[in-house]
Amino acid sequence: MFHPETETFTSYNSSNGLPNDVVYQIVEDAEGLFWLTTNSGLVRFNPETKQVKGYTTANGLLGDQFNYRSSYKDETGAIYLGSIDGFVVFNPKTFTENKSLPPVVITDFMLFNKEVRADEENTPLEKSITFSDSITLQANQNSFSFRIAALGYQVPKMNKLMYRLDGFDKDWITVGESPIVTYSNLWHGDYVFRVKASNSDGIWGPKSICYIFIFFLLFIFRSGHIAFIYCCLLSVLYMPFGISGSVAAGCIAVSSRSLSRKKNARFITLK
Repeated sequence: MFHPETETFTSYNSSNGLPNDVVYQIVEDAEGLFWLTTNSGLVRFNPETKQVKGYTTANGLLGDQFNYRSSYKDETGAIYLGSIDGFVVFNPKTFTENKSLPPVVITDFMLFNKEVRADEENTPLEKSITFSDSITLQANQNSFSFRIAALGYQVPKMNKLMYRLDGFDKDWITVGESPIVTYSNLWHGDYVFRVKASNSDGIWGPKSICYIFIFFLLFIFRSGHIAFIYCCLLSVLYMPFGISGSVAAGCIAVSSRSLSRKKNARFITLK
């Protein structure tokens, strides 16, 4: 793009959001927006905000590859573009922004790549994962998967999903082609799995976020004698550090407290 006041140029490519580095034609509409044809779709570029929005066959184009220097704008503002599959005709004035945010759902839950349902024996699900707000897992159930979806049907291929497991992931992770998210060999503790989605116009919003709490049960001794022997062994191991008494006392307190509250507790978690 040429800047007449400084007589300099600024180049834009795939690092700035373009689908690739091949541009066949540029047409300016009545609002000053640039429409770029490439071999990976149509691009709308705002020279003021530097915002880039792409359109592909998912938006209704005949094809994603256009022809070199094949464009025309008539007196009404309609733009004609030539692609290898035919002409594309549109008027930018008729374009509207998609402000509808797709709801996000977790459709399936899997343990060790095997689907788990609420009506199975020894299942951790009290109801369908879609309607669950928490899961309590045993210590040996620390490898699991979720299948997630964005329920937006206006150009659904353009919807995007991101997820994050609080307590494990530092940043949001973009979902690729597979809608399945897997975590393996997690340490015991409490986690929150969060998912968010954007619509076909790339708009993200808080209403499109869903989350589920994940609790890992700490191993609980069913026998007080076994717990006492285990704590004595820990005391011997930690004796060189001078904390054997506190370890034994703490273990006995935890064992007694866990046994007394087991019937009344809905979740037993290690924090």
